[in-house]
Amino acid sequence: MPRTLVEYRVFIGSPSGLEEERDSFRKKIDRFNKVHGNPSGVIFSAVGWEDARSSAGRPQELINKDLCTCDYAVFLFHDRWGSPTGSGKSSGTEEEWEVAEQLYEEKRIRNIHLFFKDVDSGRQRDPGPQYQRVKEFKEAIETGRKYLFNSYPHVSDFCNKLEELLAEWKDSHSRNQSDHLSLGPTVPLSSSTTEDLGYRSLRPDYGFWLNEAKQLLMPSNRDAQGVLVFANRAFRAATTESEWASAENLRGIARHQLSDLAGAMESFNAIIGKLLNSTGIDQKRILADALVNKGVTLAALGRHEDRIFVCDDVVTRFGCSTDSALQEQVAIALSNKGSSFSTLGRIDEEIATHTDIVSRFGTSTLPVIREAVARALVNKGIALSEKLKFAEAITVYDDVISRFETNKESGLQKYSSIALLNKANSLERLGLLDDAIDTNDRLICRFFSDPELPLREDVAWALLNKAKILRDLMRFEEAILACNDLINRFRTATEPSLQERVDEAYDLKAALKRQNSIAA
Repeated sequence: MPRTLVEYRVFIGSPSGLEEERDSFRKKIDRFNKVHGNPSGVIFSAVGWEDARSSAGRPQELINKDLCTCDYAVFLFHDRWGSPTGSGKSSGTEEEWEVAEQLYEEKRIRNIHLFFKDVDSGRQRDPGPQYQRVKEFKEAIETGRKYLFNSYPHVSDFCNKLEELLAEWKDSHSRNQSDHLSLGPTVPLSSSTTEDLGYRSLRPDYGFWLNEAKQLLMPSNRDAQGVLVFANRAFRAATTESEWASAENLRGIARHQLSDLAGAMESFNAIIGKLLNSTGIDQKRILADALVNKGVTLAALGRHEDRIFVCDDVVTRFGCSTDSALQEQVAIALSNKGSSFSTLGRIDEEIATHTDIVSRFGTSTLPVIREAVARALVNKGIALSEKLKFAEAITVYDDVISRFETNKESGLQKYSSIALLNKANSLERLGLLDDAIDTNDRLICRFFSDPELPLREDVAWALLNKAKILRDLMRFEEAILACNDLINRFRTATEPSLQERVDEAYDLKAALKRQNSIAA
């Protein structure tokens, strides 16, 4: 049955004298494709000077053009540097190296790896001009600490390391690729071998690169550098304004994650400048994304007043839209605005913003917006508690619980659990200790066996808080039972947050036993 195959091109550069390695390089790639690549749908194609077709122009320029089409580059050196090529460079390999470095700086090539073949001790003592140049280059690589390299004694050692690299590069391909994604032009397979393909180079298009970038944003695949590489390729392949803007937005997200906040701002501002007055729904959606992402970047820069202004812009532009994607961005913008008010200590304005979210979207059935509503209610309760308005906070937490406690979505369960935990704390602050115990019990009963870490942490806190309240009520035996419940539930947990609660339970239990014996 036909399926799709993705090809990555790997360039090999080396001076003369390494013909055995170059031949082994191609054979190893062929072997890897048959055993690992073809079954996984990801193969590699070897590219080198051997593939440069005869045509008008300087031969080295043809090789450089082939290098510019590659996804990875491997460079090999031994005791020779090479001969001048007529371009002013000392060797063809030096020229190839400079092209590869530029491609890497421009994020147009994913990775570069170098190999240095061991040289006998006699040559080390008397290197000669050729090997001296290799030594100086290697020292520069070691000092720069920018590129990975390996030394190897024999061709077989080079092949073993190359296989490891191919496996790493294969695994870096989006592992959780969804079946419904549009991958663009790919190579159809109708057999179990790659020989039938003739290694035709059908390059993926915009849709493929954009989806690759999105896959690497997923938590299971998080790779910001990879996102930037793929987004750059989508950017260059874009043929419409919307395609360009979507790719630029991903570039901005990747730059933000790589702590290049100035670069991220540049990306988001470019989109905003171009799409600000657009009327098409696709352009409006991308504009809303860019505005929200700009706000996130402003907050990372500590510019919360500016973020509030940007969030208000999103609400003003799209607040009345019935488009679900734009409604989601409005909800997110308001949520971010509330967060900035909290950071600035403007609690009343924060509470008003959370109230606005619930008023606008309280009846929405969209998952992203429902989570924004739950988050707004929880944060409103926390803000009210900061103002010592515990009774009002309890009313808000009850609203969260009544809306979302029985919901199975993990994000909504998280907020239900937080609401129960915070409600119990507020009841305790009001002196309603029995009610606080009952609320903690409700949380414990609801989420005791849940495997999600945030919910397990809340259960541990509820058990510990229950034990402390029972201690304050002089109900020592019941408090000890609560400690035992916590210890038995989480003593085998490996997470530090749960281990801390277990340690606290042991300490509290020991203190309770002493107090109980004194009371007796």
